[in-house]
Amino acid sequence: MSTREGNIIFLDEVITRAKEIAREVILEKNPDIEDIDKTAEQIGVGAIVFAQTSVRRMKDIDFRWEDALSFDGETGPYLQYTHARLSSLMRKYGKQLPDEIDYNLFAEPEEKRVLLKLSQYPDKIRQAANEYEPFIISAYLIDLAQEFNTFYQKHRIITDDAHLTDARMSLSEVVRIVLADGLAILGIAALERM
Repeated sequence: MSTREGNIIFLDEVITRAKEIAREVILEKNPDIEDIDKTAEQIGVGAIVFAQTSVRRMKDIDFRWEDALSFDGETGPYLQYTHARLSSLMRKYGKQLPDEIDYNLFAEPEEKRVLLKLSQYPDKIRQAANEYEPFIISAYLIDLAQEFNTFYQKHRIITDDAHLTDARMSLSEVVRIVLADGLAILGIAALERM
């Protein structure tokens, strides 16, 4: 890569620095995580890949470490963290999802927005392929994660109502699957724990 000043930066230097910064963040937020070095590498590489795929191909990239490795905002680590949160939720739920759910239980506006966003996934994949623009997938995944996190902050997913819990867990699992699939398409690891 080349900087505005004309300095050349090699990719392995960028990856090494990204891993170092990700490791520092992990030590601050979750020092007990298993295999911290592997996780730091997956977060660091994910941050770099997402920074590259989150803008249109023909645009210059304004890369900043603090932005790219943030767990908040429109970053790869934010998507990885959302996936890890959903994986944790499934572990907490601790049982098989039902084969059928009552879709009428999705009455909250935030649930409906998540469902609507999920329904757009096949079209976004097709559009990204037709336009050769991974940016479309990156932007979609951010939108999906934000919609889900808005829902998650406003409503309990595991509730006293078993049928509502099953429905919301099924919705959460579909979001997790779509995030994992989209991240895989972009070449970013979907982490189970962070």
